[in-house]
Amino acid sequence: MSDIENKEVTTTTTPEKTDIVQEKSDAPINGIQPIKIINHPSKNLEYFVGISSGLTWLIDQKIFDEGSSTTKRYIPGISYSADAGIFKNINGKLDFGLFLHYSNMVSALKISERTIQHITITDTTEITLGPNGISNVTLGNNGAVVITEQSGKLYANHQRFSIIPVLSHHTLTHKKWQWHNHLGIGFDIWNISRNIVSGDQAHQHLIHKEQNLSFRPLLRVGSQIRYTLRKDVQAALLLQCMYRRENYNYSSYHGFRSSIFPSIGLGLFFK
Repeated sequence: MSDIENKEVTTTTTPEKTDIVQEKSDAPINGIQPIKIINHPSKNLEYFVGISSGLTWLIDQKIFDEGSSTTKRYIPGISYSADAGIFKNINGKLDFGLFLHYSNMVSALKISERTIQHITITDTTEITLGPNGISNVTLGNNGAVVITEQSGKLYANHQRFSIIPVLSHHTLTHKKWQWHNHLGIGFDIWNISRNIVSGDQAHQHLIHKEQNLSFRPLLRVGSQIRYTLRKDVQAALLLQCMYRRENYNYSSYHGFRSSIFPSIGLGLFFK
């Protein structure tokens, strides 16, 4: 046996004191780490569809090259529109939206024209009876008057596809009700215009048709009174008005048309 015995030696050391700092938000509660909730950007998006109807007031001023001008005020006609759009909250009560807009605006103009035309015709001017009992006919030029009258209505039909960026401001909330006001300045991207004449004899014919790309500006203001149906769905009463002013130029005259289209309708907002 060796004189050296193996002995187990136990030593203890006192650790140095250290400061442990934890932010309150990161400290676990009862051993459970809190879950951080991050809102996805898509949650701030809101979609919209709506339809509306109203009357269109149209004024057409035509200026001829020689300096004269005419102004025609059309009879208001029943018109309608449809919208699809998307909204994104910018800051608090302010939203930015983009509408794809379709409108069919109808108005009418009374037509009452009376045209008097003086013409010359060759006809019998004199008939004489000769001694032998035979009649002699003398031909000559005679004057005549032709009067043409036309009455009816000219129907102006304008169909347009437009893009309208809008700013919407949330002004009032009461339980399930909300009130939003919006302002939009947009432009037409496609225009289909027709002028149809309808007469007293219940016949009508197309006298003008125009179909083209157009980038004509427009102004739109409105209000939306919303009611919450459930968490992510709102029904809305739409009150809105659209204004357009269009210039045109032809070989012998130029002019402008201005139209106002107030309407009322229903819409649906959902997320």
